[in-house]
Amino acid sequence: MKVIFVQTSPSQMDDIFYRGLSVALPNEISVLTWNNYGIKRTLIDPELGVVPQFPEISGYPRIWLDKKCNNIRSVYKFIINAKAKYVVLQDQTWKEKIILSCLLRVSGIKVGFRSDKNHLSNSVNGGLKYIVETTSLRCLFDFLVPISKLTTSYYKWPESKLCICFPYCTNEEKFSNQDQINIGRELKLELGIPLLSKTFLTVLKFSERENPRLVLEAFKIFQEHNREAYLVMVGAGPLLEQEKKWVELNKLKNIIFCGYIPYNILERYFFAANFFIHLPKVGPWEISVPDALLAGLGVIATNTVGSAVLAMNDIESRHFIVNVGDVIGVAARMTELCQTRDYAAIFKTAKHIVLHDLCSSAVIAEWKTFIENN
Repeated sequence: MKVIFVQTSPSQMDDIFYRGLSVALPNEISVLTWNNYGIKRTLIDPELGVVPQFPEISGYPRIWLDKKCNNIRSVYKFIINAKAKYVVLQDQTWKEKIILSCLLRVSGIKVGFRSDKNHLSNSVNGGLKYIVETTSLRCLFDFLVPISKLTTSYYKWPESKLCICFPYCTNEEKFSNQDQINIGRELKLELGIPLLSKTFLTVLKFSERENPRLVLEAFKIFQEHNREAYLVMVGAGPLLEQEKKWVELNKLKNIIFCGYIPYNILERYFFAANFFIHLPKVGPWEISVPDALLAGLGVIATNTVGSAVLAMNDIESRHFIVNVGDVIGVAARMTELCQTRDYAAIFKTAKHIVLHDLCSSAVIAEWKTFIENN
C-alpha cells in the first residue's frame, strides 16, 4: 500500500477520484474513514437542512474505524500495519492532524494535508497569525494537497517541497453526456418550461452564505425586459420558505423551486439550462461552477467563488465574475448572455481549464504518475 487517504466525513465529490485511481493502480491506495457513524453520511447538513443523499460507488478499498472505540493510536497502528508510504490527512481537527503527523513522520511515513483554504475563505489569517500558520504547517507536514493553486498561493508553499493537487473533481462522465440535449428537453417538459425559453439555473443551499436573495433580486430586474425567461432554483435550507414568500410578495413569474435534488440525478438540471448563476458571499471553492462550465452553460459568479476565479481567468469569461451584492451587474450580465448567440464561445477557455485541470480523469492521471514514480 503506497497511499492512505484519511477522512472524517464521506464525500460524494471524492468517490469518483478514489474509484478511478484504484482501478488505475490496484492495491496501491486505500481510504480510511475515522468517525463514529460509518462510511455513509448520516448527519444533517446545517446549510441544507437534510442529510445529503450520496450515490453508492464501489470499486475502491474503504475501511471504517469507529471513533468510539478507536483513538488516534489505533489509526496510527492501522497505517503502520498497512505499510503506507504516504498519508493524506483531510478533515480531522487540527489537533488530530498534528498528533498523527508527528507520530507517522517519526515512523518514516510522509504526511500531507489536504486543504481548500485560500484568500477567499472566511477564516483567513493576517499579520503574525498568518506567518505562524504558514511557517508551522511547512514544519509539520511533508507535502501539501491543495484543492487548487489558490490554496498553494495562500500557504506560500515552497517549490522545493512536494505539492500535488486534489480538487473536488468535476465528473466528466456526468456533466458531458452525449445525450444531454434530449435529457434537458425531457426535464424542461416535466417542469413546464417551453423548450425555446432561456433558462437560468442556480444550485445552492438556501443559507445566508449562499445568498439566494441576490439571485432573486437580479432575476426580478432582468425579467422586466425578459418576460419569457425562467429561473430554476435547486436546493434546500433554512431560508427556502422565506424566499418563496418573497417571490409571492413580489408577484414574480417563471421561478421554479425544485427543492433538494440528489447528486446522482443533478446533471439533468444542468442539461435543461442555458445559463448558471452562483452568487455566494463566501465560497472558497464551489464545485457547481466547474460542473456548469463542463456542461456548456454560460456562468455568472461572484468574485468570492474560488473555482470561478481560477477557471474564468481569461478576458471574455472574467467579465461574468461580479462583486458580491452587485445586483445591477448580475442583471446586466444575464441580459448580455441572453442576447449573445454563441455564448458558449465566451467560456471556451474556462471549459478547457476545467477539462484539463479539474476533471476526475486529469486528477487521477496526475496522481497515478506521482505514485508510480515514488
